[in-house]
Formats: sequence, structure tokens, C-alpha cells
Amino acid sequence: MHLRTFAAFGLGAALLCLCITAPGQTVESTSGGTRITASGEATVSVKPDEALMSIGVTTQAPTSQEAGTKNAQETEKLLTALTTALGKGGDFKTSGYWINPQYGNPTKEGGNRITSFVARNSVEVRIQDLAIVSNVIDAAIKAGSNNIGALRFTLRDEQASKTKALIEATGQAREKAAAMAKALGLRVTRVVSVSDSSGPIARPYVMESRMAMADSASARTPVETGAIDINASVTVVVEAR
Repeated sequence: MHLRTFAAFGLGAALLCLCITAPGQTVESTSGGTRITASGEATVSVKPDEALMSIGVTTQAPTSQEAGTKNAQETEKLLTALTTALGKGGDFKTSGYWINPQYGNPTKEGGNRITSFVARNSVEVRIQDLAIVSNVIDAAIKAGSNNIGALRFTLRDEQASKTKALIEATGQAREKAAAMAKALGLRVTRVVSVSDSSGPIARPYVMESRMAMADSASARTPVETGAIDINASVTVVVEAR
């Protein structure tokens, strides 16, 4: 009897030591029973179904009017090219327009003297047909776009994947807690709390920026969509007796 009690105590002490050193896992004795904290993590990898990118035109001229007029002409070409390349596979909208003065060299021309003006027109492009992403980029470059921003892939509906990851992480945490309780000769009687500490969704980025090159018309821009990793991290606190 004493030997059995000692063995049980030794197993419990060993498990308690293990849980204290393992991140997110603890065993605590309370007046109402024993509380066990366990954590679970899960990752769901999903193929993206949408691409977002910024495409624009930057022009420079001696006056703001000339810069704006030139930019309007170049942007019109870009919008026509985007309409053709996208078809029914996406859409776009203006996301920004501005004209900024460029100042002279402080040491030679005087820092307060305006030497030219730069006009920028940016369009946010949303593509649902990922098979045409390369075609859209190439069409934009051929139409005169010299400012293509970061291309990122997303999900139109992320909730289903988030829910799946949360279910898996919660189940893992609950199983850990039940296993710990069983090793102590206890049984889980109720769930005290569940907390979600999931981080942000890891979205794949294809490129940070791209400027039109003189020979870009001769090569097709390669694009790999990759996968979106949706991570879930859950901590469960249960009471066992």
C-alpha cells in the first residue's frame, strides 16, 4: 500500500515537473480539484484564390500641368490594357493619385528651387483567376506601367480555414489535458476556460516591387502562388478529479 502510494506520488511528481517545464502545460492543485492547463497548435495550408497588387504610372515633367497631362495619357493606356488582360477574371480601382515637386541640389541649384514635378497614379488590382496573374503583369508593363507594387495572394473567405485550424488546435489541447489527467489517476470533469492566441495569417508575397525593364516584353513574368498557412494556437484549462 505504501509502495503503491509512493509510486503514484512519484509518477505525479514527475508529470508535474514535466508540465512545469513544458510551455503552456501546467498542473495546479486547488480547493475544488486539480486544474490542468494544456496548449495545442495547428496549421492549415490552403491554396489562395485571389491576388492583390498595386499597378501604377509615374511621370516627370518641368511643370505640374505637363506631368499631370503626360500621366493621364499613360494611365489611360494602362487602364485599357488592364481591362483587356483581366476580362471577367478580376477588377481594379484607383487607389491613389498625387503630384509632387522635385527640388534642386542644395549645394548647386539651391534646395528650395523646384526643378520638376512627378505625377503618380496607382490602381489596386484584384484578380480572382490566378492563371492570368502573369498576363496582367506583362500587359501592364507593355502598356507603360513603371511602378508595380507588392503582389500578395489571399483568400476571399478565410473563416472556414480559420475554424478548421481552431478546431484542430483545441482538440489537441483537450487531448493533452485528458492524457495528463489520466496519468495522474484523474478524470476531466469540466472545462474551465479556452483562450485563442493565434497569430496573423502568413500570406505569401511574390515580390516587393518591380520596375518595368526595357527587355521585359520578350519574357513572361513567372509567378508561383504558393500556399497560405493559417495557424491556430489554443490554451485549454480543465478541472480534473
